[in-house]
Amino acid sequence: MAKDRCYEQHDLDKIHKVLHDELKELQRICDKHDIPMFLIGGTAIGAVRHKGFIPWDDDIDVGLLRKDYDRLLEILPDELDEKFGFDNWDTNKDFPAPNTCIYAKGTLAVPMEMKDCKYKYGISMGVYPYDNVSDNEAERKKQFRRGFFWGRIHWLKVLPFPYIPYKGFKRAAIYTVCAVAHVCLKLVPKKWIVARCENVIRSCNDKDTKYCTIVLDSSPTGNMLENADIFPLCNADFEGTTTKLIAGYDKALRNLYGDYMQLPPEDNRKNHFPHTLDYGDYEF
Repeated sequence: MAKDRCYEQHDLDKIHKVLHDELKELQRICDKHDIPMFLIGGTAIGAVRHKGFIPWDDDIDVGLLRKDYDRLLEILPDELDEKFGFDNWDTNKDFPAPNTCIYAKGTLAVPMEMKDCKYKYGISMGVYPYDNVSDNEAERKKQFRRGFFWGRIHWLKVLPFPYIPYKGFKRAAIYTVCAVAHVCLKLVPKKWIVARCENVIRSCNDKDTKYCTIVLDSSPTGNMLENADIFPLCNADFEGTTTKLIAGYDKALRNLYGDYMQLPPEDNRKNHFPHTLDYGDYEF
């Protein structure tokens, strides 16, 4: 499968249908149990700029504050429609990320960079917890460095060959190091590594801090939100479904993307066809 291949429109339409169904189901559950959930990243841009998906986008991401995220995970087993499932690093030993995904059972959408991972992603939306971070910049950077370290250790525990944006000798050398680390980490219990990650992620949640973020994200600084800018959530139309944005969504999106209302050049409107795509028996 060519790494630079993009979706054909008929496939993108099907992906959008499944993702929208997942979003509607999760929004239903959150509304029923009064759990505040908000659109983030490109999904938030889509809601504001397009009233739904960015036309070429192929995912949905939502965020919750940690206490709400934890409560949602307690409710999901009893509430989630049987055609959907959910996974995270607590439910599946091979799950590689620090978030939760809601997926359509029987489907596959394995990203190219995850082709060597034992966990096989379905067509899924991402659910991300936001945790408090220190108001002291030096302490915050230290938390992010620790998060980066333990997050990468967890990745190497479950993924022998992570995506490396290099070629030639440098790529081969990094792959060799990763493979050796993966073998060595087989001796380390995953629960111990996850506990180290959780310790870093949750280290400031007992404090009343100015900022929160997705601590183990690739860009925790860019994704920081001011806690004072989150509530009250405001309604946003997403493909006919009433969803939520944080109160300060414009400020947050401009901090991360600049003038997000301006469409990017056409040659930047790209997506990435997965290594494996299978709709299973999903009804369209």
